[in-house]
Amino acid sequence: MNGLSVSEKIRILKNVDLFSRLEIDELTIVAQYSSLAAYKRGTALFNVNDPGMSMYIVMDGEVLVTRHLEDDNDVNLAQYTSGDSFGELDLFENATYAATAVTIKDTVLLVFPSDGMKLDTVLQNYPRISARILYKLIAMVSTRLRQTHSLIREKSPWIAGLKRQLFTDKLTGLFNEKFLLEEFGLELPRYGDSTCLLMIKPDNFKEINDNYGHEAGDRILLLISIFIQSVMRTSDIGIRYKGDEFAAILPWTTLDEAVQCAQEIGNSLYDIDLNDITEGGDIRIRVSIGIAAYPLNSRNSRALISLAHANMIKARDRGGNRISISRRALTEI
Repeated sequence: MNGLSVSEKIRILKNVDLFSRLEIDELTIVAQYSSLAAYKRGTALFNVNDPGMSMYIVMDGEVLVTRHLEDDNDVNLAQYTSGDSFGELDLFENATYAATAVTIKDTVLLVFPSDGMKLDTVLQNYPRISARILYKLIAMVSTRLRQTHSLIREKSPWIAGLKRQLFTDKLTGLFNEKFLLEEFGLELPRYGDSTCLLMIKPDNFKEINDNYGHEAGDRILLLISIFIQSVMRTSDIGIRYKGDEFAAILPWTTLDEAVQCAQEIGNSLYDIDLNDITEGGDIRIRVSIGIAAYPLNSRNSRALISLAHANMIKARDRGGNRISISRRALTEI
């Protein structure tokens, strides 16, 4: 396809909010670092976790930005048509994309910076332009935050519903792994001087699942979730981490209190009557539980999760039906 002249690019860039404070000589430099690109309908411009390398200005066509949910549905986040621009925040934050962008028509874009060029080159070589762009970017972010807060106030039931979909395990109704990995770290500093994380795994779930079938296994997982919640306080948070592994966040809790809670969970699960599920077989649920404490063992949520999980595996490897705590001996339930 034919390229655009520098003057034509300048005319387009002048109408883009991010570049609206630039003088003609500065727009000329941005234009020289921009290129025209054509995409067929159905082309992915970027996917989740791709690095934010460019911002895009739609000359013609249409681009849809979506986010994939755990229930295999996609949520449409934005739709861009002629004159719109997108991707600038990810570009300047040097972030990875949290969504997917696909052309839904044959589309022509002006891309900044051009393929093979890095934003750092422009910023380092032209500090005055950089300062003007970054000043405008800050203003844009502030405006978008105000708009977002307004939207959240107006759409709070919708936002709450979406978060429930994202962070809820369908089988048990507990929070899911995504919640633990993404939200736990945001909330952790607010939980006070001491928070404990329990990781819980039935020692004999595979045996039950193999002998009595997946439906029986699902019923037992549901029972486990109910009995774990029955032991926890209203301030505690129950999570189905993955498969037959569960977690419990205990805010404002010492290690000794967490051990007591873990023992109560273990005893409660052992006392579940499974006769209806196991056709009269005398089977009891035994669990291995790992504990880690914030900030005693770690000040990082991911490290805390990893440590509690490792302690759970240690308890299981030592014969199961045990509680394992960092830097302490294993305790039988």
